[in-house]
Amino acid sequence: MSEVKRIVRKHEAKTMLGISHSTLHERINAGLIPPPFRLSGRAVGWYEYEIHYILAALAAEESDDELALVVNSLLKQRKDAWAALRR
Repeated sequence: MSEVKRIVRKHEAKTMLGISHSTLHERINAGLIPPPFRLSGRAVGWYEYEIHYILAALAAEESDDELALVVNSLLKQRKDAWAALRR
């Protein structure tokens, strides 16, 4: 994992996506935005590139089903990155 990955916190993610707090959580629960990962006790965040992927899919007017596939792919990337570090 040689490249630097910027973390965005919840407020910045909401601003980037142009959505409210409740809409953010509705979309996470619907599988249309990846869930954040825990940074500390109460702090959570996303990789900035994940938010950009979601924005690109929204701009391309992808269906909710396609958006869910994007989210699943992003979550798989997180798991694969962790598995690669453990080797």
